[in-house]
Amino acid sequence: MPWTRTILRSGDSYEVIEGMRKVLIVVGVVAVLTVVSASAFVFGMRSQSSIPAKSVFEITAGNWTSRGIPVKVCSSSYGIPQTPKKGAQSQAISGLSRSASELALYVDSARTLRPVLGPASWKCSVSEGADGTAILAIYPKGVLNPSGTLNGTEETVGVEAEVIPACQGCIADLVCPVFLNAESQLGYQGILCPSYLPPSESERFIEGNAQSDYGIALLNDPPGEPGTVALSGGDYPALGALIFSGGYGSHDASSIGCVLPQEYRSICREVVKYFVKTHS
Repeated sequence: MPWTRTILRSGDSYEVIEGMRKVLIVVGVVAVLTVVSASAFVFGMRSQSSIPAKSVFEITAGNWTSRGIPVKVCSSSYGIPQTPKKGAQSQAISGLSRSASELALYVDSARTLRPVLGPASWKCSVSEGADGTAILAIYPKGVLNPSGTLNGTEETVGVEAEVIPACQGCIADLVCPVFLNAESQLGYQGILCPSYLPPSESERFIEGNAQSDYGIALLNDPPGEPGTVALSGGDYPALGALIFSGGYGSHDASSIGCVLPQEYRSICREVVKYFVKTHS
């Protein structure tokens, strides 16, 4: 059973966006080797005989300019209507590794959210509720939006960022049980966070600790082990970060999850590093 973290409380009023998807990718077997261009990387191989022989996704080098890396506007929906805004088509980012040539920045159409880094030339979507809670999903062309996918879904590949600026119940659901005192810090007296993490999940705090009212935790879930990181538990490792502020008068949380095959781990590291830098 996928590990879940849903807690229901009286008095909360917020919109829950759920989704399930089933992705079936069938690729015919041919007798010729596929020639892959130097500007793209093909990944997604699974070896089990009960599934299609190959799942193909591509990371294509971005449209680089001297001013920075490309910015892509996502299909966006809002609980409160927003007017689309024009902005820069590229942005300079310092400190990226050589993986930078495979990356792009993704933004919502109204530019209300901070940009999220992801593989270049992928699709993206944004859903923002009336209270500001938002999910930005980045995923390969040719597959369904992974946002809302249950952790543990096979062949899941993508990046999912979530930002919760106000909804206290939503914040508690997101950060428990990494931050063990979150419930009481958010005003839910008598309710404790679950006292366990998925046994296979590793965590490292770069600010604060499990008892802090503020902190940043880096998280890692191995293949086949659903955990705290969004989209985890499928065929590929999941790398992510969780940022929490539960101090007096200031409550918010955000998270990032990146799921790619092991050979593209460096891309996920860049995605998570940039998210932590821009959202903490």
